[in-house]
Order: sequence, then structure tokens, then C-alpha cells
Amino acid sequence: MPTIDPTKRIWRMQPDWETRELTETERAFLDAFASLEEKSPKKLGLPDVWLENDEDGTPWMMLYVCPGEHTWRLDVDARGIRGGKSPCQLNGDAGERAEEAGIDMQKPEGICVDSQDAVELATLARGWLIGRTRK
Repeated sequence: MPTIDPTKRIWRMQPDWETRELTETERAFLDAFASLEEKSPKKLGLPDVWLENDEDGTPWMMLYVCPGEHTWRLDVDARGIRGGKSPCQLNGDAGERAEEAGIDMQKPEGICVDSQDAVELATLARGWLIGRTRK
């Protein structure tokens, strides 16, 4: 399993992690997410992460949690974050962007935020995931 430096946080990376490095955006997001997790009294844990690439080589990653009967996924890329309940349990839609997979990104169940601020995105993403796992 890869380690995110400098804090040596462990993330469970899935298939593509061996084929490419984290982008600066991905690393900043994951570091901010893990830092928030360490400081918060409400623990979520670190979600599983899938590193993906579009057909044109554009990198993105998918975080997911499976509390109970639903899989909640969150796509992270240079645009921001997009997420919602997966129509396919246990990531049958892995490798497809949220838009392509038919993820409902409308509030209150979904999330869609355009930003390049890693701390802002990690804060919103973590809060959103906590809200999905506490239902």
C-alpha cells in the first residue's frame, strides 16, 4: 500500500495506483482530508481510493465508502469534487466518471463543487461523506 508523505498516512489504493503517481491536486486533497480526520472528534476513517485516468490520460481519483447497503462515491480532479450514491453496489461503476455513471449529484444526497482549494474540497468532501455514513 502506498504512503502519503510526509506524515506516512496509509491509504488503501486500488488497481491503478501502481501505474501512476498521485497528482499534486490529489496529494494535496488526500493530505488535507487525512489532516482533518486526525483533528476531528467525529471519525470517518480513510476511504478507499481508486486512481483513474480518462481515455485521454486526464487523471482523477474516486474515493468511496460502503456503510451498510449503499456505496457512496466521490470523484476528485482538477475541477473539484462530484459525488453521490452509486447505482452499482461495490463500485460496479469504477472507471467511469460520476457523470457517466449516472450519479445523482444534486443536493441533499449528492455533491458537486468546482474549486481548486484542496483544504476547502477536503472539508466539504469529508463532511459530505460523514453525512452519508451517519444515516
